[in-house]
Amino acid sequence: MSAGDIGSLGRARRLERAAAWGAIAHIALVAMALFAVPVLLSHGLAWAVLLIPVVLISNSYWAVLHEALHGNLLPGRAANDALGRLLAILFGSALGVLRTAHLGHHGFNRHVHDRPDTFDPGRVPHVIAYARYYWGMLFGLYLGEIAAPLICLLPRRLIDRLIDRAFLPEEPGVAAHARASLFAPGVLPGVRLDGLLALAVFGLAFWLYGENWPLLAAFLVARGFLVGFVDNLYHHGTPLDDRRFAWNLALPRWASLMILHGNLHRQHHQRPTLPWHRLPDAMTKRHDRFDEGFLSASVRQLKGPIEIDRLRRGAAAARSL
Repeated sequence: MSAGDIGSLGRARRLERAAAWGAIAHIALVAMALFAVPVLLSHGLAWAVLLIPVVLISNSYWAVLHEALHGNLLPGRAANDALGRLLAILFGSALGVLRTAHLGHHGFNRHVHDRPDTFDPGRVPHVIAYARYYWGMLFGLYLGEIAAPLICLLPRRLIDRLIDRAFLPEEPGVAAHARASLFAPGVLPGVRLDGLLALAVFGLAFWLYGENWPLLAAFLVARGFLVGFVDNLYHHGTPLDDRRFAWNLALPRWASLMILHGNLHRQHHQRPTLPWHRLPDAMTKRHDRFDEGFLSASVRQLKGPIEIDRLRRGAAAARSL
């Protein structure tokens, strides 16, 4: 091994440790928001200002949780999943169900139910399509992630029927993935336990907030909006027939580091198992480029959903809408 290889390995390990410590810091900050802030509020509402920075780094929180979904947050599956489960619980969900959904997104990107940015005007009125689109962006996506582990408390046969109802007959592959992932040994019991723990955590938090509960509700809505807004940003207006495609969106280096280079989303979809700190090198080696800036993509997304026939003309055409 050359000196350069040793240096690169040392740098990679330092970045991995930084991400792990970042995850622990996120856990501490969210715990503060849930359990310490309501106590401090008894000394004055001004303490509510502590919720603001915790909300503003919600996408950074999701980034470290996302690494855990891919098994890349900590070396060793057991340690990775233990930290990932805690992150997911404090997110209000469960690692197993988030992993099932996210890996399904990678395997079946842009399937019929993975196109929140599109609609067929012949089947869905514009007003319904726009309402559904903005609701998903505002809070609907996050609400689904909170509800999913609680739905998994149902008997397995009912979950099986719900999977069929959600994905059949259009997407049998997605249904098969959901069953294989969710019903793998130990996964469903873990999801149920984590869902109950998340319910207990947030139930206790609302009890502690007491009459100040609207502050906690606002915290969750703001978190849901920030995570939901960015969730489909990298896929808004992308081709419907290329599962490995996503936009690369330019950000300042510090902001890219805050979200563990999630803005290099095409690299991530081309190699989903690649750790976050190797994405910039992967982009360089492929001679890839940024498609546009993060801010301009955000503005484009705010214009609303795209008629599916327009999108079929190509991603470049969709970007110009």
